[in-house]
Amino acid sequence: MAVSITTEIKRNFVIEAPLDNVFEVLADVPTSASYFPKLEQLTDLGDNCYRWALKRIGVDKHSLQTVYACRYISDRAAGTVRWEPIEEPASGDDNSIVKGQWTLEAERDVQGNEVTRCHFSNTGTVTLPLPGIMKLAASPLVKHEFNTLIDDYTENLQQGLAS
Repeated sequence: MAVSITTEIKRNFVIEAPLDNVFEVLADVPTSASYFPKLEQLTDLGDNCYRWALKRIGVDKHSLQTVYACRYISDRAAGTVRWEPIEEPASGDDNSIVKGQWTLEAERDVQGNEVTRCHFSNTGTVTLPLPGIMKLAASPLVKHEFNTLIDDYTENLQQGLAS
């Protein structure tokens, strides 16, 4: 039996760095991933596709690991970096489907310095090997964990990229 839990996360924030610098980091998946907390492994699948394996959460046999693969599409003129799920090549361990986008806008702060307004949106569905009755208990925990990961990720980017 399996339970699927979907999370939708949106964040809007400013990074105190020029748009070109922020875009360069976010468009380079391995560099961007270096800011992501609890990442166990990032595997380059070629053709700008990557498999993410997050560190296990939980205890012993009651732990889970989120694994998914995405293709990344960057458009500097539009200021976007998108990711969409890929099905092949499947590792057999994939248990999630993830898609989303960064949208970046150049702005000036009150001192006139160039900063970047970042709009992050992500939708993910993780499938867990749990009985259906557990969905009510697992859903808020999974959603909390993913929200915490994204909050830490955006904070790491803000601190790491600040001019």
